[in-house]
Amino acid sequence: MSASIESSGQCTALRHAVVPPSITDDQVQAMLDKTQDIDSPVGALKAGIFDGVFSDHKGGPPGPQDAGYFRHPNVDASYRILTDKLPPDHIQEHWRRVVVDVSKMDPRKNAKDLEDWLNTNQPISMAVTGKTKEESMEVGLALWCHTGLVVNTIGTPESPALTCQARPQEAEVFGEFPPRRDLLQYTKYPVVVPSSTPGYGSEYTISFLQQQGTKSRSGRTGSFLSDVTHDSIRGYCVTLLEYLEDATKENPKRGFGKGRTAMWGLQRPPLTTTTYLECSQHTTWDDLAPSLLLFFATNAKDQVVVVIPPENFSLVELIQKHNISTIEGKTKETLQPGDNLCYIAGPMGSFPMVGQFLTTLLPVGHIKSTVPNDEDFVAKVKALPKWLKMETQ
Repeated sequence: MSASIESSGQCTALRHAVVPPSITDDQVQAMLDKTQDIDSPVGALKAGIFDGVFSDHKGGPPGPQDAGYFRHPNVDASYRILTDKLPPDHIQEHWRRVVVDVSKMDPRKNAKDLEDWLNTNQPISMAVTGKTKEESMEVGLALWCHTGLVVNTIGTPESPALTCQARPQEAEVFGEFPPRRDLLQYTKYPVVVPSSTPGYGSEYTISFLQQQGTKSRSGRTGSFLSDVTHDSIRGYCVTLLEYLEDATKENPKRGFGKGRTAMWGLQRPPLTTTTYLECSQHTTWDDLAPSLLLFFATNAKDQVVVVIPPENFSLVELIQKHNISTIEGKTKETLQPGDNLCYIAGPMGSFPMVGQFLTTLLPVGHIKSTVPNDEDFVAKVKALPKWLKMETQ
């Protein structure tokens, strides 16, 4: 079902599966046995079918350049079996084709490799089903804490998790995020559903931000803001703080679906990863402040490093004043999987809605259990350190 949702045309269609090492090649083939042909979208609607392959889809099997794939003998599907390894990075999506890479490995023994693969390739959806609910929770929650995927589902043997599951109308937040370090190459702001479409093109007025800039703050953030020289930048930072305070007052939040149990909210970057904010010799504190504040004011403060040339004396002095970690140089080639390098290009030329701005550096999304009213799941998920929290002043 996950692999053939909407003729493998849905963005959450299964492309990679991790299965136990004990699974045989015949069992892998059998997983795809029920892939069904559908005559037309109208026929699918009449039959109440969401998974299957349109008979005239013209997708076909992988090409000869895609080595190692087997064609299923009976249905329109292909697969590749990988023993004790993951697929290569940046595999072909094979849009409109049912193509699945199957890794035979233990996800607990290979947790770091799997986390790195997910952070490098950034699929939209992750679904975890173990032999027991406890096993599903152990593996699924650990992977969620160390990755930045938007749609995450924890299943049970009785109610397996599918990758093609997200109901925005029930507060199961959905979104499409490129790999975080490459995000701005592909989008200005990642699309989050549900959200206000006009908000992506909206900006604050300078007069509003100047008024916001007159609000006083105490403690660490007050000291941080006092070093911002322009009223509009300071006002934007104040607005960002107000948004963070409101959004994290209850974080995570619970979805209101009846068939399963979802938790959603703002998150820290994948745990154990680092975000590098790269500055030039001309970067000012005003240029850096909005991006840096997302970390400085929250429990993500230990996950940020400012990359700064030593000749930028004024900025170095302020960085030291606020006890922020620095490094002189970093390139994408020297990053670890999951790390993010974001270049601070200069002063903000416009002031987007802070909810959109935030998603360029911090993950959002949801994690859910396929079990309705799953209070054990809720209690465990609430206690996870990945949720974004405001730093005490």
